[in-house]
Order: sequence, then C-alpha cells, then structure tokens
Amino acid sequence: MQDLTLRKLVESRAPRWAARVPSFFRGTLYAFGERVMRMADVRAFFSAHRHLRGAELLDAALEHLDASYVMTLRDRQRIPSEGRVVLV
Repeated sequence: MQDLTLRKLVESRAPRWAARVPSFFRGTLYAFGERVMRMADVRAFFSAHRHLRGAELLDAALEHLDASYVMTLRDRQRIPSEGRVVLV
C-alpha cells in the first residue's frame, strides 16, 4: 500500500477539483493533508494487515484504534453479504 497517497486519492476521486487547485499550492496542500490525516500511519496499518479482507479488516482497524461497537443480532442479520454498508 505504499502507493496510497492523498494526491492519488484526490486525483482519482475528484479530478476536476484537483485540476482547479493552483499548481504552486498543490504540493503544500497535499503535504499538509498527508500530515493531518496521518497517511503514513494509514499506509503502515494497511501494509501490516494486507492479508485481511472484509469484516476481519474492520475488526483489526477497530482494535488498532482501540474502539468497539455494540450490535444486536437483529442488526447483524440485516447487514448484506455483498455491497456497501454505512456504519454510524
């Protein structure tokens, strides 16, 4: 996951916005964003857990962040086996 950078994420997800940012400011903006979002830590986490997918990856991320969640059996059964899920 060494190729996971803020620049690549922005340019792939919002190319028109990325093109509007003045070129002289782009490098500074991306460097600041990388530090604020701790992208080095994100890359290190994904490198260490590259073998995990799906729920296993989510469990590892929650453990890494020292976070937890509570879910009823009914709610757990409502999670689709495929596709996207939004957790609040």
